[in-house]
Amino acid sequence: MNGSAYLAERLQWWNVNVFGNVHLKKKSLQHRINTFDRKLERSPTDYLFHIREELQGQMNDVLLQEEMLWYQKSRSQWLQFGDKNASFFHISTLTWRRKNRIERLRDDENNWIDDQEILKEMDVQFYKKLYSEESNVMDHVNWPNRFSHLNMNGEQALIKPVEAEEIKRAIFYMGAYKSLGPEGWSPIFFSPSGTQLANWCCAGNNSFHEEEVGQERLDGDQNRLGEGV
Repeated sequence: MNGSAYLAERLQWWNVNVFGNVHLKKKSLQHRINTFDRKLERSPTDYLFHIREELQGQMNDVLLQEEMLWYQKSRSQWLQFGDKNASFFHISTLTWRRKNRIERLRDDENNWIDDQEILKEMDVQFYKKLYSEESNVMDHVNWPNRFSHLNMNGEQALIKPVEAEEIKRAIFYMGAYKSLGPEGWSPIFFSPSGTQLANWCCAGNNSFHEEEVGQERLDGDQNRLGEGV
């Protein structure tokens, strides 16, 4: 066994027995998170919320590992094939597009139609018919029996001011190489200044929250004054 083959074998052993399979970790964590979500729906407690938050933190780490894994794989393909094999990637993309393209449909008489103009007309007629027919939506739905209710702690958690640490944690959990945002920057650009950005966002949000609460109090005072008059 040469050196490269031995190294590959040892790395495979390390990946399975030490680092662990990222995809299996993700599947296991998702199952546990779903289990705790069901428990929280039945009986929400601080203990369950704490465990659920820890599991979500582990899931975020695994998702980051998975993202880096795919990123490294794509880079390794680029190193292996190089720019000279651009046609290979073009063909792969075209093959994927062809698999996701509708080539033909059956008409009302169960005949296959592949003429593009007829297919366009069939699509138009299908959606015209779909959105012109009367809806069969139920007139009455007993919503309270179909959804869980938030307790007092849950309601307070939704309306409390956002903390800087919460914003900072959200910034750091963002995938570094996700798609560009509307401003043209990827999340990795914001990571070094995450603390400063979190403080800035928190200050602006809390200021808005205080103004909103103040306006509600002012409206309430005006209403009470009007009732007194």
